[in-house]
Amino acid sequence: MKKKIIYFRQNLSHRVINTQSVIINRSLKYKLHLYSFCLFFLGVLTVKGQNAGVYTSPPTTSSLGKYVDNPVSLYTGTPQITIPLYEIHLANGFKLPINLSYQAGGVKIEEQASDVGLNWSLLAGGMITRVVKGSPDDSDPLAANLYPNTSGHIDGTVSIGRFYHNDSSLPSKWQKPVNLVELFNPTSTDPAYLKSYLLNWYYGSPGPDYMLYSGSPYYDLDPDVFYFNFAGISGKFVFNVESGQIEAKTIPFQDLKISFTFDSSKKLNSFTIIDDKGNTYFFNDVENIYQDVISTSNNNPTANLLSRPTSDGSFSQVYTSGTSDAVTNYNSSWYLSKIIASNGQEIDFTYENDQIRSYEALPDYETGAPNSPENTRNVVFQNQKNGFWGTTSAKRLTSISTPNELITFPAQLNRLDVDNQATFATNGSGIAKAITGINIYQKQTNQLIKSFSLNYSYFQSATLSSFNLNNTNHVNTETGYNSYFKRLRLDSLLEIGNNNSKRPPFVFSYDTTYALPFRFSYQQDLWGYFNGASGNQVLIPKIYIYPDLAGDDRFRIYPKSNYSGSPSTYLNTVVWGSQINAADRLPNPIYTGAGSLIKMTYPTGGYTIYTYEPSAFFYDGETYSGGGLRIKQLDNYDATASSNPATSRQYFYTDDTNQSSGRVISLPRMGLLDGSYTNIVNEVKRSSVSQAPLGSTSGSNIGYKQVTEIIKNISNGTLGKTIYKYDLSGTQGEINDSYSYGLYNATQIYRSPIDQVSNIANYSFTPNSYPFSENTDYDWNRGQLVSKEDYDVNGKLVNKLVNKYDFFYNQKGVSPTKVYGLTIGTFIAAPADAPNPDKVYDYYVFGKYSYLTDVAKILTSSNEVYYNNSDSVSTINSYAYNGTYHANVTSSKLINSKKDSIFNYYFYPEDFEARQFADQTVCIDMVNKHMTNFVLQQSLYKNTTFLHSQFNHFWEPFTNLIVPKSYESFYPNNQPSEITTNFTKYDTFGNLLEFSKYNGPATSYQWGYNNAYPVAVVKSAKANNVFYNGFEEGSGNSAAGDAKTGHYSYITNTTPYVKALTGLDSGNYTLTYWYRSGNVWNLQTNSVVVTANGNYTINIPVGNQIDDVRFYPSDAQMTTYTYDPLIGLTSSTDAKGEITYYEYDPFQRLMNIKDKDGNIIKHMDYHYQQ
Repeated sequence: MKKKIIYFRQNLSHRVINTQSVIINRSLKYKLHLYSFCLFFLGVLTVKGQNAGVYTSPPTTSSLGKYVDNPVSLYTGTPQITIPLYEIHLANGFKLPINLSYQAGGVKIEEQASDVGLNWSLLAGGMITRVVKGSPDDSDPLAANLYPNTSGHIDGTVSIGRFYHNDSSLPSKWQKPVNLVELFNPTSTDPAYLKSYLLNWYYGSPGPDYMLYSGSPYYDLDPDVFYFNFAGISGKFVFNVESGQIEAKTIPFQDLKISFTFDSSKKLNSFTIIDDKGNTYFFNDVENIYQDVISTSNNNPTANLLSRPTSDGSFSQVYTSGTSDAVTNYNSSWYLSKIIASNGQEIDFTYENDQIRSYEALPDYETGAPNSPENTRNVVFQNQKNGFWGTTSAKRLTSISTPNELITFPAQLNRLDVDNQATFATNGSGIAKAITGINIYQKQTNQLIKSFSLNYSYFQSATLSSFNLNNTNHVNTETGYNSYFKRLRLDSLLEIGNNNSKRPPFVFSYDTTYALPFRFSYQQDLWGYFNGASGNQVLIPKIYIYPDLAGDDRFRIYPKSNYSGSPSTYLNTVVWGSQINAADRLPNPIYTGAGSLIKMTYPTGGYTIYTYEPSAFFYDGETYSGGGLRIKQLDNYDATASSNPATSRQYFYTDDTNQSSGRVISLPRMGLLDGSYTNIVNEVKRSSVSQAPLGSTSGSNIGYKQVTEIIKNISNGTLGKTIYKYDLSGTQGEINDSYSYGLYNATQIYRSPIDQVSNIANYSFTPNSYPFSENTDYDWNRGQLVSKEDYDVNGKLVNKLVNKYDFFYNQKGVSPTKVYGLTIGTFIAAPADAPNPDKVYDYYVFGKYSYLTDVAKILTSSNEVYYNNSDSVSTINSYAYNGTYHANVTSSKLINSKKDSIFNYYFYPEDFEARQFADQTVCIDMVNKHMTNFVLQQSLYKNTTFLHSQFNHFWEPFTNLIVPKSYESFYPNNQPSEITTNFTKYDTFGNLLEFSKYNGPATSYQWGYNNAYPVAVVKSAKANNVFYNGFEEGSGNSAAGDAKTGHYSYITNTTPYVKALTGLDSGNYTLTYWYRSGNVWNLQTNSVVVTANGNYTINIPVGNQIDDVRFYPSDAQMTTYTYDPLIGLTSSTDAKGEITYYEYDPFQRLMNIKDKDGNIIKHMDYHYQQ
């Protein structure tokens, strides 16, 4: 047994107070995760006694909850609809919720449903998934994987991922310095310098064939973005490779320790993440994507492979025999496979593979130009369609196993909305299924505690008679036909009790006014949502031309009503304000809500109505409809037949000038100047998808700077309103945010200087233009609450909150760590007056962008004012993060209504790690285990007067188990310190066995049910002097239910009950147990004297049936408990031997409380509206 104790002593009574404003990270949702034993003094003037120990609360009546919690993310206008199903608990306080969650922003046409239904997610484990930018970062050039180029087409080049630019396995001619992008200076005017850099990257190094490949490789210059979501922790990271080491950098900074491994083919194979509590998460289950990339052109009808389905449901081209597919193969997601909590307990996750074969579209594009320079308005567009068949080894959760429960997720419905060909079910993969149930078992007994049934149907699109898939090499005709016209729909959720009784279900109703079209329909707006444009024959949108605008702003996807430019010409005589006709891709509010959840009916009979409206944004002096939906009104109805809602919330998204407060992060760029050699100067290219990366904010394309919420209820009418204002920086049209924070800069586009061409006709390369480089990822700096104003029903301001923010830089830095990417394009140019191929010059267009890491948004102060008639009361909180090695709050300041300043200072393991004191081993171990968010010291001041300090000492009673040892308090005037609480004994799971308060007796605990529940609490007794056996964990031998408490007792038919106790302190003890005489249970009480040898043997002779054997010092008070694990407390026996019983219904809700004689003293009824 290893024991380590660490004590920190520091007199803070003369500490100089740092009045600098403090910092808290709002965007990271930082909290003061203070252990339950730590004092939190914020706002108090006197030190109160600290509670300590383990608490066993009596069961309470089940809270049915009239409504599912429907908080609205006002910043994006999205209701967050979550149904809690279950929560896993471990001994160290770790919790893992299992929820069903609905995304209410609208349904995109091409989006496939998850395995619990369209727009629904089962949040039960976790995953890391990536968005590939360019090629996968771990793309191995020596493997036979080819990736689309920047136009989305396969050109046969080898791809070298960012990890391997300097890999020793590459030919020397292919090896590049890993920091070449970082060092590249895009503002250089030296043609030789730019050519040296850009030729190396864009074309690679020319040379002879290498292995199977000819020509030059393609170098991946764009960092992939990895998203994670597990156990309430979410965010994203990119890999920094500039130093030669591959390092994961979170955006924004989070105190997570991320490591990873590679397989033999150099692919990312697994991830391990440790949170700031020392809990470790393993992501070892890999989801792989295999893609066959296909392409066809209407100029060459027999070329290549299969094109996108057309508007009538047929495919315009089919697979041509003998043509080779271009292949991509990479690991796309990593699923949570195991959690090891800081106390060593484990949670395991298992999955099955669903092999899904599906078609996805790559961009369609058209290129048009005059047939000759003199031609007028004779624009010819050539069309090319592209796509790929992808085979995904998707992971479907099948079970979660913990020390105490087994949760299974049966899937008994073969999905008809995905391509389910058995021929694609390889590597142990199977046909895609929907999760149809959730079963929760008590692990030791295999008892079913409760279950849920998920019931489905399909959103059915109108079928098209001409739909014909005749190519069995790529798709099965029958399932391919069905799957494109169906979307899995979750209709109801039913809870089933442990006796198979059923509660009324949750019932989900959707907007079916207009049926969603089939999954490849052209009836979709610019953002991918249904717009009812049945006349569309392509996805390439209508483009509006405004030649007086700068750069590629001349090509607009929304018509501009306030344009006042001169009627100059473009594309020869195509005049301003005219359009290049194609698909109608504008949002249509009539159809946008198709398929969205509009009503949820609860088991109580109550229900919620969701009323939506199209999202909108303000840009360039006009308001436009954006993609998807925002919530307009939430109405909650009771189970009664009232026609009026019990509560109603309405939302308005306008600013103080009555303009839309919405801002779009970036607009789709569907029109661009062409980079091909075919036509010069006057050529334009249109695409079916945005050529520029679309930014997002909190999962939406649009954020709102100001939202007004009006709340009404059935009894009091309008209760008032609240106005929320949010921070929203770095949106469409903004070049920088120097007026605010100064970290956002839109990526500047540069071109290589060309001496021979003095004028590039009409072209200016501005941010967001060709070659469409990414802008700074700035979402971590958006969406924070800036102010909140509450008004009463008369419009009077009653409360106002104002928040201020700043930046936190990791490791005490002064600027972010930048992870760079580089976007390069080529352009053909000639003198404007002579578009002649003989005088054409090739030049580069490029943008160097960056991801900002090692930085986070932090709340520095919060000022709340309460108004009461002519008086006002102000409370100001400010925060600081001054730690060198961590991102935890280090001080807080409260200015109360009396103008007193209350200071709290916090110190953490990394603050003490490098200090010299007697024993710092445990502190170093805490840092090594990444237990960095535990407060070791807390000090309290009022103004400049020191009031109190508390030190929280830790120790390591067992290997790899770090737990609290004691609380030590320091007081003013150099008074002696006090050990206010000692935690003297633990078991190997970190369960507390004994503690004592200052100058007080010990309190001890005994744990049972696989060490999950306290079964005995003994006041005034040490742990070595107590014993309890309720015969509930295998030691009982009676029939189930034949017991005084719990389920089992012990019958001494042929063998006496014998228990030898050792290590006892000498003194007087009490032995009690229940014995059965006939049908009556009697309490036997014996006095026992233990001598100095410390031994005593409990011996109950043959012929008895006994229960609840209790042994404790005579001056102690013992309380014991029995449980139905995962359900609740079933009995408690107090120090007097009085028993209270608790009974539950099949849904684990408290039903009866009974006295010692079995009489019901309280009964709970749960009625439902039928």
